[in-house]
Amino acid sequence: MYKERVCTMKILYVTFITPSEHFGGGIAILQSLYSLCSFAEVDYVGPEFDINEFQAYGIKPSKIFLVERNKNLLIQGLNLLFRGISTSYYDGWKGITEQLEEESYDCVYLDLTRQDFVLKWAKRRGIPSIVRSQNVEADYFEALYRQQKNLASYIHKIVGKKSERNCVKFADRVAVLTNSDKKRFIELYGFNQSHYPMFPTCVKHFEGSGVEQEKLPEPFIAITGSFWFGPNASGTEWFLDKVWRHVGKTVIEKYNLVIAGAAPNKRIRELANELRNVYIYENPEKIDVYYQKASIYVAPIFYGAGMKVKIAEALSCGLPVITTQHALAGYEAAKNDIYIGETEEQFLEHLETISNLSIEQFEKKRKDIVSVFESNFSFRVSSQILYKIVSDLLQTQ
Repeated sequence: MYKERVCTMKILYVTFITPSEHFGGGIAILQSLYSLCSFAEVDYVGPEFDINEFQAYGIKPSKIFLVERNKNLLIQGLNLLFRGISTSYYDGWKGITEQLEEESYDCVYLDLTRQDFVLKWAKRRGIPSIVRSQNVEADYFEALYRQQKNLASYIHKIVGKKSERNCVKFADRVAVLTNSDKKRFIELYGFNQSHYPMFPTCVKHFEGSGVEQEKLPEPFIAITGSFWFGPNASGTEWFLDKVWRHVGKTVIEKYNLVIAGAAPNKRIRELANELRNVYIYENPEKIDVYYQKASIYVAPIFYGAGMKVKIAEALSCGLPVITTQHALAGYEAAKNDIYIGETEEQFLEHLETISNLSIEQFEKKRKDIVSVFESNFSFRVSSQILYKIVSDLLQTQ
């Protein structure tokens, strides 16, 4: 059973997403780990990771328990149908629980509201628990089903909502990214506001000036992401066709447009070839240089779940960001330093406004943006927020 501790907190951290700085979900895992390790002794349970990334982020778990994936598709299918378990790491988790000194933990912290069996395990042992939501899974799987309309997506919709409901019920706290997520959780599952503390996306400040693998066409406006489908792809297509095609002389003579990310689709390639000053950098090994060398960042995202990590990364480099009201979710603290647009006319106006800033005005704006980032979305702030969430929880036990 859970016992009171009078020394440093000891936390069991559990994830079934690989910690990685190469995609949004992996960056969220690194944020949680960094923040926990800044004030507690942490045991890591999760997939194999790049130790160099842990070292670069200053993440030093006390113990590491690597969870192995069960590659047997039949067992995965049976677990999904009869146990409501959607991860292939379930059997690996079961094996690891036999090695854990469960009585030593002050708290269990889980990333993602899908693996309710972890929180059930903690609750049965009287260990306080926190789960961090990266979005509202019930809505995510509903949208996926509407898009795919097949049996697999229907099963995941049913299982996903049930698992999320159990996560909310078993956990002592559900950390959420945005106020809209908090309202939706209360609407779906009940509990009061205190059950859902805010823990926004925060990122590591990109250091140095960036190492170019090839010469970039400076000065440039940057768009980053995965471009084969979904909100990044459709938003980038819209921006190229409806905005960049019509930019005025001031913008087109001053800036190039760089699209850096995974697998740009056919339409994006066609538009890039058709329009002036557009450069595509496909599957870059490191993305930081495209932020560090850019002058402006554009995120034309009109739908999708969660906070957009790319906006925090752009703010960390002091970039003026042009985006939509939808993508602003979670970044309300920076709304006075972000340019919001919903139409091509508004995006064009913002590009002209930034292009016409004097050097002194532009540099001041960049300093102001970095200051807003440091005060709201840096790892320093992340550690402070999570320490308060954990401390407040343990004081109620």
